[in-house]
Amino acid sequence: MVSEFIIEAYGRLRLDAQAIENYPNIPHEACVYLIPGKNQEGYWTMNHLLEQVKLKAIPIFEALFPTYIAIFAFDNSSNHAVFLPDALIASKKNLFPGGKQLAMRSTTWGDNNQQDMCFPNDYFNEELRRKPKGMKQVLLERGKWKNGLRADCQLCKNGNKDPN
Repeated sequence: MVSEFIIEAYGRLRLDAQAIENYPNIPHEACVYLIPGKNQEGYWTMNHLLEQVKLKAIPIFEALFPTYIAIFAFDNSSNHAVFLPDALIASKKNLFPGGKQLAMRSTTWGDNNQQDMCFPNDYFNEELRRKPKGMKQVLLERGKWKNGLRADCQLCKNGNKDPN
């Protein structure tokens, strides 16, 4: 099995000899080979794709095209449902802090505003230190919280597609 990245105007996503010399610490090509099967190397998973994109495709692209932004498009596959464990996914957050929600990575929003998704080590409420913030806290910090907001919309749960 082969997983490869192709750039329409460039071809296979790989370093040429000069780029290999200039960037010795990044992989030479984004291509990944896997011998599929139960008694071989297993089967291609979303984690394989994430690793390939993060550790190979992005570093190679950035070395070759430092002034461009890459947009990766994937065909219809199970890989559409993959996210890194700390991905920012609103539906995975609780309304209130703590609980069973995962710790998500920090983010930047608006005009370069940094926001952590967990309370700091020195937070005044010791019980919340290093715990994930809930949606309410995240929105309060951004000045976007409105009283009465709910974590889930009952109309949406019932299948209502009308945005009004």
